[in-house]
Amino acid sequence: MSSLKKLYESPLATAGEFAVVVAGNIGSVREKQTATPHDLTFMQVKASVPVYAMCTVEAGCLSITAATHGLVGTQVYFLPWAKKSIYRIRPKAGNTAGLAGNLFFTPNLDGCMITVEGTSQNPTIYHSNAANAPRTPEEQDIFNASSNDARSAFLAENMIKIDKMQTNQAVFSAIPPKNPPLMMNPQTTAHLNLLQYAPQQPVQERAPTARNNLDSYYDFNYGSVFGVRKNGEWTFYKQSYRLILKKWHEIDKGLFGWSEPKVVRREHCTYSVTSIEKLWP
Repeated sequence: MSSLKKLYESPLATAGEFAVVVAGNIGSVREKQTATPHDLTFMQVKASVPVYAMCTVEAGCLSITAATHGLVGTQVYFLPWAKKSIYRIRPKAGNTAGLAGNLFFTPNLDGCMITVEGTSQNPTIYHSNAANAPRTPEEQDIFNASSNDARSAFLAENMIKIDKMQTNQAVFSAIPPKNPPLMMNPQTTAHLNLLQYAPQQPVQERAPTARNNLDSYYDFNYGSVFGVRKNGEWTFYKQSYRLILKKWHEIDKGLFGWSEPKVVRREHCTYSVTSIEKLWP
């Protein structure tokens, strides 16, 4: 059974075992305009443009790459991101069996927000990012009031970004669609933001030591959101996972130690799932 099929058939069990690590290219998009004030760029992803995903299994993770060209694989929906922007996609309604067109992915989250609204037959998904967005005077005052303490400043900055992303997403959501989908009994809107998948304060890089030849040690926390459609209805899941990246140097003497010694760089990644649960509906 393919890895994507396992994720499709048993999403909670599979994502409980493997970190869902996703990357991809931006497909066909267009900017959406509105007279309502906003400070993030609104981008609509064209759901009619096919995106294909390839999946490989690595130690502790499902590595998924999505693209609109140059790949063969499973047709999926893919929602990209960019700084100071909100990307939105509305998957086309459908009730076909199998994988094709029934999986949704977005790149992994380390400061973004995912929002899902609508109905399980016709959901709308947003990927918001407020990095480098200008602060209002009120937001700057809030940040300045907490800047004397590193942890308080970290939390204040993230809360400002979260509020900005939610506010701008609501403005984006209020733009009337050209072809509004039928919305019978819409579900409660769900958000996944960085305080739900990241630590409450920055993780410091571990200092290198001469003892173990360690050059650097990084400890990252990421969020992952993916969707599965069965019997015409979507379910979205949220995952948090931890990535530890070690980089070190060692002396390589070649096969049997016969070659001239040289310094080589090594690195090793370790993935571990910290949580997996249903996000929406």
